[in-house]
Amino acid sequence: MNPFSKTDWSLAAKELKRPRLLTFGALTCALTIVLGSFYIVVGTNLRVYVTFLVKSLGCAVYGPIVGAVVAFLSDTIGFLLFPSGPYFPGYLLGEILACCIYSFFLYREKFHWLRFLAAKTLVNYLINVCLGCLWSYILYGKTYLYYFSTSLIKNTLLLPIEVIAMILVFSMLRPFLNKRFSVFQK
Repeated sequence: MNPFSKTDWSLAAKELKRPRLLTFGALTCALTIVLGSFYIVVGTNLRVYVTFLVKSLGCAVYGPIVGAVVAFLSDTIGFLLFPSGPYFPGYLLGEILACCIYSFFLYREKFHWLRFLAAKTLVNYLINVCLGCLWSYILYGKTYLYYFSTSLIKNTLLLPIEVIAMILVFSMLRPFLNKRFSVFQK
């Protein structure tokens, strides 16, 4: 998807009228909430989640507009059901931006490992490291550099594992997604 194309945005907006995609969005929202309640703590305010698999898969199917709605709902409902600290709207913004990034690289695009690498790299470094560290600094008071350095190490170590996991999950689900939603161009 070209983020500067009016045509692509109008196609993405039409996804809001497709019941099958909205149902899939509701399922990914619910799965994101449930999986978000399970994580591995690796440091102060550092956790490892697998929700990126569901979010990226959903964004590949329904695009940035439905993705933003799903991100809003899953973050808000997830916080209400499983609070893990104070509510902060910056994290919600990060979730929405991450879904937009996944959509720009995966929605209506050819299945290629470089797209997964680019999307996950941007999400890890722009959203998780840069923005996430800013939110942690605002909320918890340690220096930005402290959060930045620990988050940078974590996200750098996890990047190849996460990209491989995305490729494996998408490869396994590709026949189903193409049959039901015509997701990936051939």
